[in-house]
Amino acid sequence: MRSLDDKTLLWAPGKQFRYSNMAFEVLGDLVAKVSGMSFDDYVDEHILQPVRMKSSTLLYKKANPAKLATGYTLKKGEVAPVAHYPYNRAHTPSSNLHSNVEDMARWILVNLNRGELGGPRILKNATYDVLWKHAAPTPGRDWHVGVSWFLADSSGEEIVMHSGGDDGFTTHLAFAPALKAGVVMMANCDHMSSIKAIWEAAMERPAPWEK
Repeated sequence: MRSLDDKTLLWAPGKQFRYSNMAFEVLGDLVAKVSGMSFDDYVDEHILQPVRMKSSTLLYKKANPAKLATGYTLKKGEVAPVAHYPYNRAHTPSSNLHSNVEDMARWILVNLNRGELGGPRILKNATYDVLWKHAAPTPGRDWHVGVSWFLADSSGEEIVMHSGGDDGFTTHLAFAPALKAGVVMMANCDHMSSIKAIWEAAMERPAPWEK
């Protein structure tokens, strides 16, 4: 955080948007200082445990090594494992969630239920009205950004989504609150351009009750 002492905002909040991993790290540091806990422990105690995401952790040392996937990338036109597993604890607020498709499906359900999943509530219902409120358009796309979430229209339905990636890994998560449906895709490679097309096609398909 001390390295940001000489930095200033590019524009007034809410006027424009640019994705910033460092901004998430600033927020993570704030959470740690206000709570008196490490950010990793705070997320585990107040988010992952209450919604029973039992296979998820931000700490590499707590991940089951037998279940960690090897990441792959393209190197001189050939598929090869990444040289180094992409983990840096300093970037945990913007990265580093070790999880699986079952836990991430639970995360979709938590948000479709606006903050709970058969256990303690982790967010107030009304908080989602803030999270999913259009704050600013995203450059080059017909999307808006809310608080962390990206918001788009698909056949008249609002889609809430976020993507991620690092050396050797790609993820996409999206859900339609009105339809109570969502999809998560996770790949241990960083060069699958088709994964996004598959994810978008899945959200375009009619729900089973509409067939």
